[in-house]
Amino acid sequence: MSTIRADSLKDRAGVGAPNAPNGMNVTGVCTATTFSGSGASLTNLDASDLASGTIPDARFPATLPAISGANLTGISAGGVLGMNQTIYSTPSTLSLSSSGWTSAPSGTSVSYTANATTSHFLLEAFFSLGTEHHDLMYTMNWWDSLKGLSDGYELFTLAAAQGSRKRGTFACIPSGAGVSGNWDEYWFSGVHFSALYYPDSGQRSTSARSFQPVFRRNDYNYNMRFNSSHQDNGVGLTGISVIKVTEIAGSIVG
Repeated sequence: MSTIRADSLKDRAGVGAPNAPNGMNVTGVCTATTFSGSGASLTNLDASDLASGTIPDARFPATLPAISGANLTGISAGGVLGMNQTIYSTPSTLSLSSSGWTSAPSGTSVSYTANATTSHFLLEAFFSLGTEHHDLMYTMNWWDSLKGLSDGYELFTLAAAQGSRKRGTFACIPSGAGVSGNWDEYWFSGVHFSALYYPDSGQRSTSARSFQPVFRRNDYNYNMRFNSSHQDNGVGLTGISVIKVTEIAGSIVG
């Protein structure tokens, strides 16, 4: 075997690199400014030295190592795409109808703009409610501004008729106690309503909208109260109400 010692190798013309048509075996370190050509047969490459480029999806394992996801971004939290809430703290009264729906007082609606057209909406309302009479009963529903903010555009269907009873949806605080009038002075209860709403095709939109709680009553024509008990005395109480909408990715429901 012959040995060639040289400080510089060039082609015959002295202006290019020499050719090695049958390949070249190098023992030791091979250093160059750049390498060109296929790297298919290279082995023992260290991935920590990657500085640029894109790794093809096929090179990732089906299950990624579960070390830490602390720095991952663009991942929705359990399918939740967004939320908004309104806090209503004004003491007020509301006159109801036994045959149609009445909007809760001004300031109880919650506005929202959806992030997707396939979303579900979790509608929640925690109301601090009182009554002016112990035989007054009332029931609750919702309006969606993209559907309509008036009687007849309720999001949830009324229960079926049963005898002479008034039809309703989500019942509020119990009443019909048949007790003395003093009961009305301190009848005050926290009531939580929660319902999952999937809009009809005409309301599946990313336009701005608002959700409005609405109520109706039985045949007792008395007012319902928000955020305070009826009588102003030492056994009374005040409160606040919270109305909230949470947008949920449609693919995880149903």
